[in-house]
Amino acid sequence: MTFKILAKDGRARTGVLKVNGRKAETPFFMPVATKGTVKFMSPFDLKEAGVQALISNAMILSFKPGLDLIKKFNGLHNFTKWDGIQFTDSGGFQMSSPSLFISIDDKAVQFRNPFTKQRMTLTPEKCMEIQIDLGSDVAMCLDHMPHPVTDSKQFISNATRRTSLWAERCKKHHDELKKKTKSNQLLFGITQGGLDKNLRKQSCLDLNKINFDGFAIGGLGMGETKKQAYSVVDYSEKF
Repeated sequence: MTFKILAKDGRARTGVLKVNGRKAETPFFMPVATKGTVKFMSPFDLKEAGVQALISNAMILSFKPGLDLIKKFNGLHNFTKWDGIQFTDSGGFQMSSPSLFISIDDKAVQFRNPFTKQRMTLTPEKCMEIQIDLGSDVAMCLDHMPHPVTDSKQFISNATRRTSLWAERCKKHHDELKKKTKSNQLLFGITQGGLDKNLRKQSCLDLNKINFDGFAIGGLGMGETKKQAYSVVDYSEKF
């Protein structure tokens, strides 16, 4: 991976991200392709629209069409016919879905497969294995995403602590998998903390101790105001 800054204006910047022979000029808009595709748009439509990167849901893809089928195509790029940069998220966002989420503790999170209704245990380690099998360019850590508005401070504090704990487990197992499979996949950490700046700072500091390839600011866009979201992003960026 290389990331080259091309221009700066105060704290704003433009650059180019290169990974696995693919590149994207930053900042870029990254459409959500939950099941590997953006609804109502083909890969050709996306290219014509100037899209440079997509993000798919690793857990949902592992349910359907399933890892075995995607691996037969030698990974998500060939399966979807998308040759831009491919991100995969952990599936942790589905903790906000009552129909999918069952329970959580420090060991793992329990989900219900929406297609078969079977119970599925997702650990940080399992999350990394799924994303390595998918062959995306950038994988995301499994994090505990609390609701920034409706959850209590104590709940958000515990979710932030768990996110840091899981980040360490993700990085350790991902390193092992990369060595074993000779993968060049990147791994990004995700910070949490709701709207509490002290928790956000602690989350950023915790994750900065881990040698991630990049970072995401998680847990926003869930009912907070734009002003609140922008404030969290602005504050987190300092660390």
